[in-house]
Amino acid sequence: MLSGRRSPRTLAQRIGLALTAMAALVLGYFWGNDFSRQQLQKQISAGLIAEAPELPEFQLLDQRGAPFSKADLKGRWSLLYPGCLSCPRNQAAVLPLFVQVHNRLADRPGLQANTRFLFLATDPSETTDEAFRSPFAFLPPAFVGLRGAAEPLIEWLRPWYPGEAEPGARMDGESPLFLIDPGAKLIAVFRGWSAAEGIAADLKTLADRFGD
Repeated sequence: MLSGRRSPRTLAQRIGLALTAMAALVLGYFWGNDFSRQQLQKQISAGLIAEAPELPEFQLLDQRGAPFSKADLKGRWSLLYPGCLSCPRNQAAVLPLFVQVHNRLADRPGLQANTRFLFLATDPSETTDEAFRSPFAFLPPAFVGLRGAAEPLIEWLRPWYPGEAEPGARMDGESPLFLIDPGAKLIAVFRGWSAAEGIAADLKTLADRFGD
């Protein structure tokens, strides 16, 4: 006669079931995360970076001569452009674009206050102190010029440059604009240089997803 009692599972069976459940949970998480990123990519024009790598350590100086390092990126969104600061074309294009993006964040004052615009000079030896400070003289503190030992950071960014384009060589759609999140991670790259409206819209979307 059947007693109606179930045979107890062996330890190996219990461990197997637990491992199967954990594997299903992990696979579900990664599938869901990948699907979420795919959906997010459809909403923005910038290219999302897989895994969002954290920037390497670096030591630079800002336009006031104050030290600026990776730690200064923490806690704020940053748009970074590495380029030739002494090139009139870059001055005439990049800084006005930064100003336009900043202005288009006015409807999100918290995000606007938490976003910095970084111009990393790739030609510091050709730029005098006065020439380096001058473009930022009448801009708010959110606009930061950087110079110094930039080579390690430039080399780290090189994989996200299209083809054989040189970092910061020119502002014509080949030079990307890099978006860094408040965790100092490279989260997206703007290639082809969207209009300020598109860049600001993407920044708002990403801030909504990952937090101001």
